[in-house]
Amino acid sequence: MSSTVSITSVTKITQAISPLSNAAGAVAGTSIDARGFDRVCFVMEIGTMANAGATMVYAVDQNDTSGTSGAQISGTLSTIAATSGASESYPVDVAVDPDTPFLTLKSTAGTGWVEVGGTAILYNGSGLYPKSHQNTPVIV
Repeated sequence: MSSTVSITSVTKITQAISPLSNAAGAVAGTSIDARGFDRVCFVMEIGTMANAGATMVYAVDQNDTSGTSGAQISGTLSTIAATSGASESYPVDVAVDPDTPFLTLKSTAGTGWVEVGGTAILYNGSGLYPKSHQNTPVIV
């Protein structure tokens, strides 16, 4: 007898950056409380980029308390160029450090405006406490 498990029964999915058209400048997403999970996969959504020279830089920060400021997680910084990166999804998978479990996806538009949005998928955990301390980000 086989059993089917719904992905939503073993993950928590939440908005990390509200969809918007971002003129040149920084956007700090929502602070995600990842306590109770081992990993978070952020999916950065890049839409239309205003011109051929437009860029979008994004990274994930971690903090010990809820808020949008914190230390950038090493290995999560990435730059997307309009010539090859518009209208794509970019996942960044990070481990949850139990000492700094509040995570924020941040983005900065360079030249011109860029349509952006982001989602956080929290997984591998009891929902009560983190089970591991491995911190190796993976950009897919």
